[in-house]
Amino acid sequence: MKVAGRSDRYIDPGKSEEVEVTVRAGRLPGPFTRKVILGSDDPDKRSTMLVCKGTIRSAISAKPSQLNFGRIDRDAGPQTRKIIIERGDTKDFNLTLLSNPVENMEVDLKTIEPGERYELTATLSPPWPNNPIRGALTFRTGAKECPQARLGVTMLVKPRVLVRPQQILIRPPLEPDGEYLTTLRWVNNPKFKATEASINDDKLEVSIEDRNNMSAVILKIPEDYPIRTLARRITVKTDDELMPTIEVPVRIIAKRGVRTTPPQARGHAPAAATLEKPDATRSRRALKQRSLEAHQARQGAMEPTTPK
Repeated sequence: MKVAGRSDRYIDPGKSEEVEVTVRAGRLPGPFTRKVILGSDDPDKRSTMLVCKGTIRSAISAKPSQLNFGRIDRDAGPQTRKIIIERGDTKDFNLTLLSNPVENMEVDLKTIEPGERYELTATLSPPWPNNPIRGALTFRTGAKECPQARLGVTMLVKPRVLVRPQQILIRPPLEPDGEYLTTLRWVNNPKFKATEASINDDKLEVSIEDRNNMSAVILKIPEDYPIRTLARRITVKTDDELMPTIEVPVRIIAKRGVRTTPPQARGHAPAAATLEKPDATRSRRALKQRSLEAHQARQGAMEPTTPK
């Protein structure tokens, strides 16, 4: 959820302002609720909660809601699943497959009742990847309100090679030696190993070492390397014919600058908003502290004074 404008702006006493809120409700159809907290300098009501409600409309209604192949063994054969897709929250409906990004999966879409019901048959075939399969099919719906719709595809496969960690995450400050590593271990056959590694960045170095029946892929970052947020990828070649290459993502995250908030002007109320997530805990603490200070001020004003 995003609130337009500065989050620390103020509304003058007696004035009003419109607060525009943009909600990213997600892909699941149905009702949703989001909350925004407005702070003020009113000692009797330090905060006001705005509740945003809506409903996500979908052109399709699938039973089950996604193509879930479950967990399979690496030596399993082709897997087939069927799913019924019906017209959802639209009047016009003509379903056609637009894209299928899932490798080694064949899709067949049959019409049961034109404009109402369709049957989708999907078959996944080996060789199985080393990581879980996650993707989505995209359809044209023929509806003006929702011209496209997506259907999730998931499958869990026992990995042939354990990669730990699965990605290399780099945050400043860098390690003293500038080295980061991940290890590769074959689950059922420890004789295989990594033979070569490369990365799509000429300024970074990658090497391989054998460590206790594992292959360690070592990433070396020079001291003068410019740290900025970007993504890189290590490609590891192996002597395993069933898993000849393995890719390891590398994420470099630069440290963001800290934005300072100007002090509140006395007699003004901030118009915006602190989102309940992910800063809900900090917001509640701040509101609680302000409420306590206001209560102590009222108690001090009520204490009787002793005449001199």
